[in-house]
Amino acid sequence: MIISASRRTDIPRFHSDWFLNRVRTGYVDVRNPLFPGQVSRYSLSRDVSSGASTLCW
Repeated sequence: MIISASRRTDIPRFHSDWFLNRVRTGYVDVRNPLFPGQVSRYSLSRDVSSGASTLCW
């Protein structure tokens, strides 16, 4: 699995503490920008995303 971590914002520069906390917690909630009431939860657990790579661009 590839985790694209900076598509909407500059996570490495402005939100690195938040991102590392999400990795430690094991999940991230993502709000759909077109439908703000729709929130999806993605697991960052090693059990689910074995061999995951993080892409920050």
